Amino acid sequence: AIALRRGDGGRVSSARVALGAVGPHPIRARAAEAVLVGSTLEPDAVRRAGLAAASEAEPFTDAIGSAWYRRRMIPVVLGRALDGLAGRTSPGSGDPDDGEEVAR
Repeated sequence: AIALRRGDGGRVSSARVALGAVGPHPIRARAAEAVLVGSTLEPDAVRRAGLAAASEAEPFTDAIGSAWYRRRMIPVVLGRALDGLAGRTSPGSGDPDDGEEVAR
């Protein structure tokens, strides 16, 4: 899940990124959040946020997927959600009236 607040010029002023199924419990990807703050969700920032999130995860192998696969999918899934919030695709967004955008 992602929650963003954007200020003037579309710059991210606040970011929250939560990841599930990539560790023993859901985690906040704080390094990814730090990459996003100050950005305009340009493709390079999205890519760097995905790599940062992958570095924070502690994926595991189970019947659904391997740790290797889960780690490599983090930047892909996070990138798709952020691209949607940036208007490059449309996975969904939050209530436009509260100034916060959310992707799940």
